[in-house]
Amino acid sequence: MRLRALLDTDALGLRLLGGEDELDRTVRGVMTTDLRDPSRYLSGGELVLTGLAWRRDAADSE
Repeated sequence: MRLRALLDTDALGLRLLGGEDELDRTVRGVMTTDLRDPSRYLSGGELVLTGLAWRRDAADSE
């Protein structure tokens, strides 16, 4: 499935925060995490969902 198709599914309530030029990438899997940096657990193509439990101010999203 393409990332664009997921974002176009209104029932999911997703919103894009950045990376508009990557909307045609294929999503190979989904990972949920509240780790600040889960990159060591990713291999590429994953959609990462988070509740942003670690986010305290706007700079944490950088």
